[in-house]
Amino acid sequence: MLKRLSYLNILFAFTYFITYLQAGSYYAIVGLIFVIIFNWLTLKALEQEDYKWTIFQYLTIIPTLIAALFFLYSSGNMIYASISYNYISLSFLFLEVFSVVFGITLSVQIGMSIYLYTNMYNNTRI
Repeated sequence: MLKRLSYLNILFAFTYFITYLQAGSYYAIVGLIFVIIFNWLTLKALEQEDYKWTIFQYLTIIPTLIAALFFLYSSGNMIYASISYNYISLSFLFLEVFSVVFGITLSVQIGMSIYLYTNMYNNTRI
């Protein structure tokens, strides 16, 4: 499941990068780059039998978590603003649903990665 989530998050990141690149801010684009790097490192670690993290995974997990929270928070704010102004377009609705799904899958994938890492670490120590 973690492998599928990693591939899905890489696909979501590329899709979001292509659609958001037109009017995207620097922080969102850097966050997407960190998401791609973390997911690629997760896939690389899953190919190994012991699933050991490298220093790069430790460095990229915090920006990836911040990016996931940014997607969820910004979509919540934009949905609230669109409801208060009574204006929801189809492209806006697609982007918001996509942002919420992307933020949730990133959060679940980060949680599963940490859970798998801690269980592997605890099992090898015993």
